[in-house]
Amino acid sequence: MAASGNLRAGVAAAVILAVAGLVLLQDCGGRGESQGPRAVHARVEVARPRLRRLAGELVAGGFLRARSDIRISAERPGRVLSLPLAEGAAVHAGDVVARLDDVAALADLEYARIAAREAALAPMAPAADLARAVERLRLAEHAFDQCRPRSPIDGVVELHHVDPGEYVLPGTPLVEILDPRTLVLDADVDAEIVGRLDRDAPVPVTIAALGKAGALRGRIRRIASRAQPKTRRFRVEVAAPAGSGGARPGMHAEAHFPLPAEKPAFYLQKSVVRRLRGQRGVFLVEAGRARWLPVEVAEVAFRPELWRLDPEALPAECVVVASGFSGLRDGMAVEAAP
Repeated sequence: MAASGNLRAGVAAAVILAVAGLVLLQDCGGRGESQGPRAVHARVEVARPRLRRLAGELVAGGFLRARSDIRISAERPGRVLSLPLAEGAAVHAGDVVARLDDVAALADLEYARIAAREAALAPMAPAADLARAVERLRLAEHAFDQCRPRSPIDGVVELHHVDPGEYVLPGTPLVEILDPRTLVLDADVDAEIVGRLDRDAPVPVTIAALGKAGALRGRIRRIASRAQPKTRRFRVEVAAPAGSGGARPGMHAEAHFPLPAEKPAFYLQKSVVRRLRGQRGVFLVEAGRARWLPVEVAEVAFRPELWRLDPEALPAECVVVASGFSGLRDGMAVEAAP
């Protein structure tokens, strides 16, 4: 019995060894002895960066407004008697735009005129009396003028804030007047760009709603002395004659600021610059292998699809990987696509 058990154990061991050898033989034959282990490589597309001076155009949008937009308010209490000019009517500097109850002011003015005339004609009147009479007359004339507010500019009556018959207090808005002949576009510009703006260069202003008819020729009127606290951008005012194309205050427009070329630099598509271990960089192709190179980049405000790199950021005549980053690692063999 013992001999029979040993025989069965020996047969089982022989079968196991035979199966293991067959599997090993098939595996070796399937790969082929001449191939050896597969080489790890990537097929990529490359680009050759060149230093260049990049000129451009900054497009900034905003809403048009009238250069002069004035709200005339009451300077004294009283009832509104009339508004001589209708909304939309043309107005000239000096025109009366509202009349308040002026009965008391007119009476005071007549009394002051008489008193000043008598003081001037009195042969023995002290000089101080004449001076007081003249001052009272001046104050009475000013009080009467406050009952008849006048427009300080040429323009149009845009809006009545009150109706005849209303009683108003000092500071109550009466009439809004604007001059639509010159329009202003307020644009917000980044700090790195504002220093490159040419104050003397024409700035085209386009209005999408009007097409070619809405093209205006503007110029920089003012650049803010400090950045806005929330956006950290500088407000730039572009003034342009309204012309005859139908441009009006309140329309959305875009200012096209020409930007001169700056010092030479590398400009790469943002897709070329990768992020590895929290740091931006590019893959160079050197001697058939990829080499990771960390770089510092800067925004290009007028070309948001580009990164700007200083001239020292890349080696001369280098080749960078432009696409094919899937699985790419530092030191990996690469094959550049034709």
